[in-house]
Amino acid sequence: MSEHIVKSYDDDLSTLKQQIVQMVGLCLKQINNVYSAIGTHDKELSGKILESDKKLNELDKNITLLSLNIMSLRNPVAFDLRFVFAASHISRNLERIGDNTINIAKYIQQTDDSSKSIDAKIMQIVHHASEMLHGCLQALENNDSHLAKKIINKDLLIDELHYEVSQLTLSKMQDQPSRIHYLHSYLLIGRYLERIGDHIVNVCKYLLFIESSQLVFDDDDPN
Repeated sequence: MSEHIVKSYDDDLSTLKQQIVQMVGLCLKQINNVYSAIGTHDKELSGKILESDKKLNELDKNITLLSLNIMSLRNPVAFDLRFVFAASHISRNLERIGDNTINIAKYIQQTDDSSKSIDAKIMQIVHHASEMLHGCLQALENNDSHLAKKIINKDLLIDELHYEVSQLTLSKMQDQPSRIHYLHSYLLIGRYLERIGDHIVNVCKYLLFIESSQLVFDDDDPN
């Protein structure tokens, strides 16, 4: 973003970007806590995940309000207009990533530590999602559209791993019907992680829009 004659305008744009960066950082923390909670089945840690969504919701609200204020008072154009327009959509997808980590934490509390093979697959998905989100942070800070495209393509691996988790879990349900309650939680955890991947892709698509002015979404995007 280039500098403007009115310094307060630059300050507003800078604040908007800083708050988005802060949201990405909080989502990363949530996802990394999910990784640890799955690996250890730590009920206390999953409880902390459940308690930490308030800040994401607050930032989402602040970003939406600031975006509206900039639109109405500053009349942004070109790159600035695209950035301000995209900001609230990016924050909404980040807020939903937070919601999905909350849902995952609830179901982690319903699992046990006797399905190590499923745990390992799910941890692969979480690790991959964390890498993608960290890439989003870099793409945002550096206005790197090339990196954003690479992250979008990486979502295919999350989809493949989600399919593997589903098939492995269903197989175990057939072999261990007495554990269906616990195993069903893994199906839901896998689904929420797949949606997190979709929301990360949406964030990257808005980053591409900021740079190129082209905005393309599939019909099944969770936006």
